Parts: sequence; structure tokens; C-alpha cells
Amino acid sequence: MTLLLVLTLALTVQADADTLYALGNQLYAEGDFRGAAAAYEGAAETGWTSPDLELALGAAYFEVGETGRAVLHFERARRLAPRDPDVQHNLRLAQARVDAEPSRLSPADAAARWLSLTIGTGTLLALLVVCYLAVLGLVGFRLWRRTPISWLRRTLLVLVPLGLFVTVAAVGAARYDAQPRAVIVADIADVYTEPSATSAATTTVPEGSVLTVLDTRGSWHAVRMPDGERGWIAAAMLEEV
Repeated sequence: MTLLLVLTLALTVQADADTLYALGNQLYAEGDFRGAAAAYEGAAETGWTSPDLELALGAAYFEVGETGRAVLHFERARRLAPRDPDVQHNLRLAQARVDAEPSRLSPADAAARWLSLTIGTGTLLALLVVCYLAVLGLVGFRLWRRTPISWLRRTLLVLVPLGLFVTVAAVGAARYDAQPRAVIVADIADVYTEPSATSAATTTVPEGSVLTVLDTRGSWHAVRMPDGERGWIAAAMLEEV
């Protein structure tokens, strides 16, 4: 009896989520993007989540100019579907609004993010496995033949550096994906030296900036900013991916 009740409630919740999601799609098609966002948020509040729902939320917020929430939901969609080309494309569009000044990103972070968004960590890891197996196979073939082969040596001279490059790229993209991140959803956020509004404010970060969360203390988050600097931001200013 209890199991039947749980299943009935679960089906009811899913039906409500589906209804709200369909309403959001209808409102979005009619050009009511703020209404669509509200309907999608209602679907999310039922506890249901999916790449399609997060992508739809990001698109609705993007259309009404709320770049921070657009980036937030596109990032969440990417975590659920990292290889989805629609998710990657929309996230790049939203990030382009934020990164008006490319210098805000350190070269390492910019490269890691580009690799993660454009190629994907999974693809890089697959390429790494292919390179590794190819090198092992060629070395084994060389040992089996016991005689030098010019084409094999030339192939290895290409594969080994390529494998090293793919290794570095895959590690960088994987580290970027593994970092706990949060997105600034306020118009602008002050960064403080300590978890208190009475401490010195060192800089500000714009809406849509993706920060690495290092620590949490009460209603404050210690973050690392895109340029590598660290500080404290009030939790109300951002939402975790």
C-alpha cells in the first residue's frame, strides 16, 4: 500500500512537471519569455530536472537579458549532458556576453574552458585512449618484427607528442569540470577580503561570471575569480552550479 502511494505521488509530481514544462514551451514559442521562465521554474520546483529543462530555463533567461541565470542553467545542463552540442552552443553564446574583456580569464582557465566547452572532456579522454592503444600496438608490432621500419618510426614520432598534448588537454578540461563552481546572478557583486561586508572590498565581478567555490562560511563563499584572485562574496549574489 505504501509503495502504491509513493508511485502515485511520483506519477502526479511528474505529470505536474510535464504540464508546466509544456506550458513553458508554449509561452516561449509565443514570445512570453518571462512567463516561460516562470513555468520552467515551476517544473523544476517539483524536483524534476533534465538537460532539456535546464537548457530551456537558460534560453528563457537569456532572452529576457538575465545573463547570470542563463549561464547558471546552461552550466547545469552541461553537467547533465556534457556532449550535447545545443548545450555547448548556448553556453558559449551566454559566456560571450560576460567575457567582454578576455583578459579577465587567465590563459590556463581560458584554455581549459575552451577545451571543455568545444571538444568535451569525454572526447579528449577517448582520444587519449586511442593514442595510448595505437602507441602500444605499434611498439608491440616493432618488437615482433625485430627489424627497423621507417614508416613505423615516423608514425611514433607523431603519435607520442600528440598523446602528450591530448593528455595535458584532457587533464585541464577534467580539472575544469571537477571544480565546484558558482555563477554570479546579481547585476554585479563586490568581492571582500573577509567574510563580512565591513571588511575591505577589493574588486567587483559582473553578472554571469563563473567562479570556483573554495570554502563556505555562514552566508559567505570564498571564491577564486577568473583572473585567479581570491576573495569572499555574499551567498545571495551567486548560485552554485
